[in-house]
Amino acid sequence: SWIFQGGHPIVSVTSSADGRVLHLSQERSRYLVDEADEARWAIPMRLRYATASGEITTTTALLDGDTLEIALDEPVAWVVANVEGHGFYRVRCGASLRLPRSPPRSCTSPRRPRPA
Repeated sequence: SWIFQGGHPIVSVTSSADGRVLHLSQERSRYLVDEADEARWAIPMRLRYATASGEITTTTALLDGDTLEIALDEPVAWVVANVEGHGFYRVRCGASLRLPRSPPRSCTSPRRPRPA
């Protein structure tokens, strides 16, 4: 699907009210909105998340439709989508899932400490 359509996807990541389900969705990144745009990609996702108890897990999933739900055993505290930045897509992350002190509208990489 990547070579037959222009542009690239934006993946939105949100969680359920209780934090036990991650909701992923995709749309085409465009300057001008085209309501007839039905472009979808098969996007291999690599996600890292921390649960409320502090356990950090890395998992993979394939977002090959409009949406994908990932059930979790515990509520999620934060999510890093596109771990290590190898995916060719942008990420829009819900405010409750951002890493502490991360830049606004980002959940793509953890903040690295500055050299002393």
